[in-house]
Amino acid sequence: RKAAGDANFRASHAQCRLLWSRCAASLAALRAVLLPSRRRFHARVERCNDTLSGCVGPAAAEYHERLALEAGKGEEEFNARFHGQLSHALFLLCVGGILTFRYVAVSALAEVGCWLLLASVELLPRLAALAQFSPVAAATASVWETAAGKAAVEWYEAVVFNPVADLDNLLLPLAAGLLAVCTARYCRRCAR
Repeated sequence: RKAAGDANFRASHAQCRLLWSRCAASLAALRAVLLPSRRRFHARVERCNDTLSGCVGPAAAEYHERLALEAGKGEEEFNARFHGQLSHALFLLCVGGILTFRYVAVSALAEVGCWLLLASVELLPRLAALAQFSPVAAATASVWETAAGKAAVEWYEAVVFNPVADLDNLLLPLAAGLLAVCTARYCRRCAR
């Protein structure tokens, strides 16, 4: 009887360990994405919950607890890095827009818009930090905590990860296509 219980525990542990390794790899891959997304994080945790539903027996409680701990730790880590990564991505988008609208698709208005966005992205957080020293403007919130910032984050989340596509998976093909279009336009312009 004890041998049967031990065999059951070993089989349960082996099954749960196999399912957990898939789940842990999926959660670990989130640390390497270029475009962070809360929706993607929550979708992966939900997928892990579905994956671990096959984990039954004596070892199930341990692995479900591991997932809960990993999800909580991942959520804290993700929230700590999210706004920084979002600001960095917006900075790169602004610089890319400036270069694109200056040299590829020449549009002075769009270039000025990118310059203004870049100035606001770089200056507003610094001005908010300086304003904290002033008692009048001590309540100034972070750029991402304002109503416009929250709307921008929601728009970003909807574009980056949605039921139709995960933009992180499409980033390389889109960049290659943009490079091909730019090269074709440049070659056509030089041929004239």
